[in-house]
Amino acid sequence: MLDRDEQQWGQWRQRGASEAFIAATQRYVGMVYSACKRRLPDEFAAEDAARAVFAELLHRRDDLSMPLALWLHSA
Repeated sequence: MLDRDEQQWGQWRQRGASEAFIAATQRYVGMVYSACKRRLPDEFAAEDAARAVFAELLHRRDDLSMPLALWLHSA
């Protein structure tokens, strides 16, 4: 899975391929939401935080210094 992630993330970074970003979002939204839910008091705060993580990912397209899954888990 890591190779596929890096390949898709490379497509997003190089060409802005939205389908690659959507695929990564769909693959990792559950993990990100679960991590947020463990740290925040309610589901609404967790949903907002998960959205914020993916919004930050959009802005950091060219600036990730680690594999995508690792960044998402640590964000």
